[in-house]
Amino acid sequence: PLGTEVSFAEIDWYSGDGHRPMLSKATLQKFKPDISRRRNDRLRMAQMENKADRLARERMYKEESRRRRELLGANYVEGSSGQDIDPDDDFFHVPAPSLDEADGQRPRSSSFRFSQVCAENGEFPALSGSVGSTAVLP
Repeated sequence: PLGTEVSFAEIDWYSGDGHRPMLSKATLQKFKPDISRRRNDRLRMAQMENKADRLARERMYKEESRRRRELLGANYVEGSSGQDIDPDDDFFHVPAPSLDEADGQRPRSSSFRFSQVCAENGEFPALSGSVGSTAVLP
C-alpha cells in the first residue's frame, strides 16, 4: 500500500557466532566478488541517498527563504524565525481575580449558560451596567 515502508536486510556473512564467519572460507572465497560488489553498491547507494537528502534540505531552505523574503519584504531577517516571544510579557499572564468592592463578591461575568437563562424565565443576565439589571426576551 501507498506509504508502506519496506526494508531489506543483508546478511553480514563475516560476523557469525564469536566473530568467525558464518560460512566456510571456501564458500566465502568463491562468492567474494559478489559479496564485495553488493557491499560497495550498498555503501554507494547510502552515499547517494545522503547527498540527495542534503540537496533537498538545501533546496527547501532556499525556497522557504525566498517565500519569506517575498512575503515580508524589507522586514525579512535572514536566519530568523521572525517571532520572538517574551514569556514575561503581561499579555501571557492572567490577571488575579478581584472582588467587587460594593458587595464583596466577584464581578459579574459577561458570559452565561443556556440553563441560567432558562432558570430566570428567559431573562438574560446584564452584559453591562448595574449588577441587578436584566434584559427580557420579547
